Amino acid sequence: MKSVTHYALGALVTGAVAPPLSRAVGLDLTPAELAVGVAIGTLAGVLPDIDTPRSVVTHGLLPLRGRGASAAVLLGQLLSIPPRAVGVLARSVFEHRGATHSLAFAAIWAVLAAPLYAALGCALIVGSGYMVELIAQLVAGADPLRMDPTAVVSWIVTRASGAMPLVILCVLCGYLSHLLADAMTIAPIRLWWPSRRRVWVLPRPLRIKTGGSFERYLLQPLAVIGAVAVIVVQVGIPLCNASAVL
Repeated sequence: MKSVTHYALGALVTGAVAPPLSRAVGLDLTPAELAVGVAIGTLAGVLPDIDTPRSVVTHGLLPLRGRGASAAVLLGQLLSIPPRAVGVLARSVFEHRGATHSLAFAAIWAVLAAPLYAALGCALIVGSGYMVELIAQLVAGADPLRMDPTAVVSWIVTRASGAMPLVILCVLCGYLSHLLADAMTIAPIRLWWPSRRRVWVLPRPLRIKTGGSFERYLLQPLAVIGAVAVIVVQVGIPLCNASAVL
């Protein structure tokens, strides 16, 4: 399926599945944490397509235009470094919809990418916070701030360790949404790789053509609407003051 569909399904599945699943494993997510988790699941929704040079994940995860596009593209390039590195190897060894479209790769990404992205996210928080404070200090005419590298690294390691369960859960949700969606199309996937068995989840007459009318005009809009609805319900409403609503 197309990248827009995978992004939307990643957000939809993560927003719908992560809250009850997190509670089941003793991980009680706040609305803010869930919002971050949905963003992670959205990006993970395109990760399996590292096995093709035509996918957005091989060019940067956030291909946006217009105002703020430069910052988004820079962030996308940064976030896509690990999958692009893996993609070079995957494209030289595996065929499209092969190993990367499997439960084995989903587990590998969830376990290996989790500490990397958790640490990267914490580093971005530290860096952006420092820049904001530095600008404020310079505008006020005060002496520039100085950061203790040891304290910064310690903070990142501690926070990243705490964020790893959330990252693992949401990477899995987004990744599995991609596998499910592609298994609904005409071309099968090797879900049980390294087994060569190919898998569909729909009978032949109901299989979806990638980029076809059904996906573009029905499935894709429904996935986007569903993702927005889930985010509003799971993230937006808890952030509101219930007493103000009543």
